[in-house]
Amino acid sequence: QILTAAHVCDAILGQGGIQNWEVIAGEHGGFGYPPRQIKRAAMMPLYRGAILDKFTRDIGVITITDTYDPSLVTEFGEFDSETFSNQIYSWVGYPSDKIPSERDVYQWHDYGKPDSLDYFYFYNQPGEQGERRWVVDGYFKNLAAQGQSGSALINESGKIIGVLSSLTYDPGPHYGQLVFGLIDEINFEFIYYEIMNNLEDSRDRRLSSNRTKSR
Repeated sequence: QILTAAHVCDAILGQGGIQNWEVIAGEHGGFGYPPRQIKRAAMMPLYRGAILDKFTRDIGVITITDTYDPSLVTEFGEFDSETFSNQIYSWVGYPSDKIPSERDVYQWHDYGKPDSLDYFYFYNQPGEQGERRWVVDGYFKNLAAQGQSGSALINESGKIIGVLSSLTYDPGPHYGQLVFGLIDEINFEFIYYEIMNNLEDSRDRRLSSNRTKSR
């Protein structure tokens, strides 16, 4: 399976369905592995593109037909709010502008320290009957290019603890910043469920992530 953003899965399902997409993997400058067909593209059920916590739940899992080499597999875990702001993180993206014309992979590796961590309560319905849940987003002052959505946020221990969602243009202090949806307890449960229920031989908490791209 491949960890990505929910809006990437939404695009796959909305633009012809999984039969019109494939997953490629490779280092900078070339496709290193044969394409893989997509069996399933699952969005985090709480993801809604138009609500306040759209970044928080922008988590998706793609299940493919064949496995990749273990060298492409990266462990994932839950983020730690107490240490999050003290670490330097890395992520690898695939800006998509040259893929259609040159059919080649161009990696863009980046790293940075979080600018801030938003952690607050959110009601999905007005009034006391609404569901209240924690919302958490990680913001960086780095820039991103189209095609990098779904890139894994990797901590200093080498574990994936978030997914690149977007540059945010919502008015406020985070305008123009890079925002990651983080693997909190709720997102962790969704990812774990997708692994255990859609990969017969899965017995650990690992995902192919930071060196793959769907097209």
